[in-house]
Amino acid sequence: MFHAIEMRGYRGLQQYKLQDLGRVNLLVGRNNSGKTSVLEAAYVLGSAGEPLALWRICDRRGERLISEVNRLPRRADVDISHLFTGHDLTTGRSFSVEGHNRTDHHIVSVSIDELPEVPDDDQPELLAPEESVPQRQLSLRIRSTALQRQQQLPLTRQGGLELRRAELAGA
Repeated sequence: MFHAIEMRGYRGLQQYKLQDLGRVNLLVGRNNSGKTSVLEAAYVLGSAGEPLALWRICDRRGERLISEVNRLPRRADVDISHLFTGHDLTTGRSFSVEGHNRTDHHIVSVSIDELPEVPDDDQPELLAPEESVPQRQLSLRIRSTALQRQQQLPLTRQGGLELRRAELAGA
């Protein structure tokens, strides 16, 4: 059980800290004041940043990407930009959730990075020089001190997290 939880850069909470938490806590506030975001952040912390937990949070709120083909929402891809303050998916954007109790301090941090570029020397260059600049693929980097691990998941071209990748990363 955590006695304090601190969030930075998560949804509409630039920085927010709850202290003196007990076994039962009551969150009260106006609509759209961040109560659900606090509960989600606690869920992220409790799941140790599992990608499937992030996917479920977005899916539950209906934050799905629209298919480029038929303009319908795709259930398998969620728009993770809503997890970050400002909804911005640029390299370096991040959020973190920290939990403190008497003996432990756990941190889950999530950031937007670029996947390392892998040169493909076997493929001939068929594009004109101005078109040959490769498009960088964004990724979601998840670090958890509780699990002492780091994961890096590629995002879709639209900046989404696919259900399949989230499930595989958690396995």
